[in-house]
Amino acid sequence: MLFYIYLRLIVLTAGTLLPFFWIVVILGHRRQRHFERIFFFLCLALVFLFGGSLLALGSFVSSLTENQLIAAVITFAASLFIWVLDIGRSSDSGTSAVLQYLSVIRHYEDFTRGVIDTSSLIYYGSFIVLFVFLTVRSVDSMRWRRA
Repeated sequence: MLFYIYLRLIVLTAGTLLPFFWIVVILGHRRQRHFERIFFFLCLALVFLFGGSLLALGSFVSSLTENQLIAAVITFAASLFIWVLDIGRSSDSGTSAVLQYLSVIRHYEDFTRGVIDTSSLIYYGSFIVLFVFLTVRSVDSMRWRRA
């Protein structure tokens, strides 16, 4: 049984790292400066911050419900909600500015333009830490309620 768990872990890791190997191979065939390669991998890491924030949100929602389908639907709805918070971009009110800051897509657009903004790094880092903390607290409270 333990062998199959390790085998799955190895296959999952290899399947995840294989595209990165091809990216390195492709980048190696083109003449580039070192800072271009560093910047490319830094932007790739920032894309993982975006994905990690949505995964942290999903794990929190999953810890609140016992049904996986309900957790998936609520996670999709919550991800879509924080994705479209940026709709009020044309308005100049204070509420619009707060909603724009809470939108994950606004911070992601900075990365896609090649701008590494520390506020975006802090946003994604705090988003991940907050929802992982809330997930741990939710699982602990559920464990204490059942005991």
